[in-house]
Amino acid sequence: MHRAGPLPWLKPGVFVGSLVPLAAILFRAWRGELGANPIVTGAQPARLIALVFLVATLACTPLKTSFGWTWPIRLRRLLGLFGFSYALLHVSTYAALDQVLDWHAIWEDVTRRKFIVVGFTAFVLLVPLAATSTRGALSASATPAGSGCTASPTSPLRSA
Repeated sequence: MHRAGPLPWLKPGVFVGSLVPLAAILFRAWRGELGANPIVTGAQPARLIALVFLVATLACTPLKTSFGWTWPIRLRRLLGLFGFSYALLHVSTYAALDQVLDWHAIWEDVTRRKFIVVGFTAFVLLVPLAATSTRGALSASATPAGSGCTASPTSPLRSA
């Protein structure tokens, strides 16, 4: 029996497993188990889950370097996009449900509270990373055949 590649179940398994926290949040909301402050109770797990995914994304390269495992590299983009998705869920919940898109109140929070400044800065830095991690963005940045450039499309050595 010929396998499509090593660990063909890995990406689908991680994809489905990555949706479990979202399903748990939605299930608790559907059952009315988010407590006295459902906005905060629903948004806080998304923040923590985003952080876990981002740390897992950053751990992929050291795992390959230290142990020679190649499977974490195959998951890096998927984990990073899920991390961004949960961060976007957290920020959207805060902006749309908690602050009701009152941009003045949001800006006051961002400039007044240090932990919101850190989170907002991290989110703003994630946006271009997520935007350039889609298949369309990766194929648009691919090196044309015969250009002589041997660096990968995401390498800082790649010529413009």
